[in-house]
Amino acid sequence: MKLALTHLLVLSLSLTVCAQTPDTSALTKVGQAVPDFTVTTLDGKVMKTSDLKGKVVLLRPIQKEKYTASSRSSISRETM
Repeated sequence: MKLALTHLLVLSLSLTVCAQTPDTSALTKVGQAVPDFTVTTLDGKVMKTSDLKGKVVLLRPIQKEKYTASSRSSISRETM
């Protein structure tokens, strides 16, 4: 009986955690201005988002560790 109550308690707590919706109020939405940040390009140039003001920009973040050089080039060809 004690084991069953423990399992029930763990199950109810895990369902409670899973049922909570994440707070999306801090996320940038489509059409909203992007927060100002700085990145370094592959050829070493430093770019700021404020330098791109008034231009249409597609931000496509990738994980550096996940892709090899050959897969990045195929991704670039797909988007052009």
